[in-house]
Amino acid sequence: FLKFNNLDKSIKFMHSHNLDIILLQEVLVTECLDQVALFKKCLGCAYHFYHPKLVVDNVKIGNLILSRYPLTLVYNDSTFQIVKIKMNDQTKYPQEEIYLINVHLNCDLLCHKQKRKIGKIIEEIKNIKKQNENSKKQTRLLMAGDFNLVTWSENLKNLSTEIRLVPSNEYTFPSNYPLVKYDYVFQIGLDDNIKLEVPQVTLSDHLPLLISI
Repeated sequence: FLKFNNLDKSIKFMHSHNLDIILLQEVLVTECLDQVALFKKCLGCAYHFYHPKLVVDNVKIGNLILSRYPLTLVYNDSTFQIVKIKMNDQTKYPQEEIYLINVHLNCDLLCHKQKRKIGKIIEEIKNIKKQNENSKKQTRLLMAGDFNLVTWSENLKNLSTEIRLVPSNEYTFPSNYPLVKYDYVFQIGLDDNIKLEVPQVTLSDHLPLLISI
């Protein structure tokens, strides 16, 4: 989640990197503060999908996908959302579709909750691959977010059999003194030289992931 006194700084940080696509978790919407509308306006993203994971009275907290390119919802779950984005001619993949999965799994020390959701993610990735194979299209997919799983987790190993983990040795949580890695990036069909950075900024409780494809 974004620390309330860091909201302006967070917007400036994201704006300074001129991001085309942004995946966020624990985005807040209330009667007094609509972070979805604020991010769209300040970051120049015309397209978005927001799923409130938690709703209490008039307070919503959920996952947000922002994009400069048109997006279509493919699958919506309480802990992960899948969209496909149509890239334009100025990108590395002109007029192609790239699938995005924004993940925020629940924390469960025994990992039972994560295991069930990882199973569903794998199922949906297989569906996407099959559909593209039938249409003779190459699957291009990027998945990122907070998995609430440590690097040696069996669930991550199972996920890595279906989609490639983008390597990084940087810990991501807590941001002020990172001790563990909960946040990961996976990809299919994108450049193997995909660049992943973990800026050391304490604007949230997790360190951010910057991805260049």
